[in-house]
Amino acid sequence: LQAHKIHYKEQKIITISPNRIPSGVPGGYSKIFGSLWCRVKVKSFYNGEGDFVYLNVSNIKKALEILSKENVRPCNSKLR
Repeated sequence: LQAHKIHYKEQKIITISPNRIPSGVPGGYSKIFGSLWCRVKVKSFYNGEGDFVYLNVSNIKKALEILSKENVRPCNSKLR
């Protein structure tokens, strides 16, 4: 990219293994996004190779704390 004078910025992201999201159970992605969006800024959320999920968030440490908890209350649409 530098050879073509394309500017870019590397950022740390969170990678979620596909075995952390139950297959065949609806709402797996919604549960992840729903627990984060009101607590940290979710900059991007996308699937990658091998069904890994990648998250770019404003505060990785806080997002990891939230995602490591068992029963996180989903965000209420009135919170933001």
